[in-house]
Amino acid sequence: MYMKNQRLILRLSILLISVINPDLKAEYKFEGVYTSKFLLPFNRVYAGDLKCPKKLPIQIEIKVEANKIKGNISNSSNCPNYQRALINGEIDDEGNIVRIKFNHYDKKWGPKDDAYKIVGNLSGELILKSKQRKMYKDHSFSFTAQNLSDINEKFVDEIKTNNLENEKQLKILEETRLKKLEEKQLKELEETRLKELEETRLKELKEIQLKEQKRIKKKTNLLFN
Repeated sequence: MYMKNQRLILRLSILLISVINPDLKAEYKFEGVYTSKFLLPFNRVYAGDLKCPKKLPIQIEIKVEANKIKGNISNSSNCPNYQRALINGEIDDEGNIVRIKFNHYDKKWGPKDDAYKIVGNLSGELILKSKQRKMYKDHSFSFTAQNLSDINEKFVDEIKTNNLENEKQLKILEETRLKKLEEKQLKELEETRLKELEETRLKELKEIQLKEQKRIKKKTNLLFN
């Protein structure tokens, strides 16, 4: 119900602006600032980051000017390197997103795992799609229009998405993640090695028992003969 009310308010706002300013070009009627906040389910077990929440608090902010989109996506959890990117794109005259690109801060894992597409209309329901289907599912959300009549308001045009002081912190986060992944792989390798050793030991023990049984049988036969 809340999402439907937000979409209705957005449509009414756009209609009101068109009535007040009939000279406004139809293709530019969606100009303004749009925001959305929602919880995105996150498979932290698959990601190997159990310290992260099961749902990431996502915020998307975009500015539309002359049908061009500019903005960012971020999450405010203690795992800010997920779903963190600058957004560039384009809408058509009806507000449908026709092109969008995510420039991820995590250059290695962002393009492989995180958001790559938003499908839908600015005044209706949209769907956020992510690359790694085992970590994220497609998620529906909607935008709330902010200051539709003042597109020149100061906007999010700088790196501010997660209060990280600099890229050094992101590098530390990535190194920690890789270290945990390496430890997990080493543990699995060691478990596999121990399993193989145990199987080899049992096989050798079985062979020794068979040899002993044959020796006893042979000795018994000799005694009776």
